[in-house]
Amino acid sequence: MIVTKCPGQDTRYWTADDIHEQPCPHCGSTIEFWKTDIRVRCPNCKQKVTNPRFNLGCAAWCAYSEKCLGAAAKGVAPQPLRRVLEVELGRILQGLPLQQREIKEKMEQAETQCRAQQIEPLPVLAALVVLKMRKLDRLKNWEQFIEKLTAEYQFPIEAAEETSQIINNVLQGRLDGAKEKISVAQT
Repeated sequence: MIVTKCPGQDTRYWTADDIHEQPCPHCGSTIEFWKTDIRVRCPNCKQKVTNPRFNLGCAAWCAYSEKCLGAAAKGVAPQPLRRVLEVELGRILQGLPLQQREIKEKMEQAETQCRAQQIEPLPVLAALVVLKMRKLDRLKNWEQFIEKLTAEYQFPIEAAEETSQIINNVLQGRLDGAKEKISVAQT
């Protein structure tokens, strides 16, 4: 699957709150902001005004944030949620350093494969971690684990849903739809 447009920038997925108006802090004139606008020039006084609702949240997990946001993504860690996965992996597999190391190596390989196939790696990496921990009988309720990632670490809902879909497909032996993602997660 080749991602042609970021879902966050695809207006088909936008809600009414994704376009809003704010008064210009310089002259009070009304400025319209779209959620993807970092800065907008006021139509009245021509001053650049920063979008008060602009959120780089997706840049914190998306592997393509720098391509998407350019200089605005600089300084935003591209893989903090991957680090969260590694921390949770260490917590659950405490006392099993060889298994931890093996899974981290598999994560590196999976991420490389995802990037080569232009697949967003986060759901695949999360599915890989869950499947490997289940195989080692260290994770009884994987749905609860995904909910924890979403609630405690702001794991994006879309990524959580895709992770769950990959896990369910692997567990049921189905390769329909996201064949590449499933094969990467099974590595």
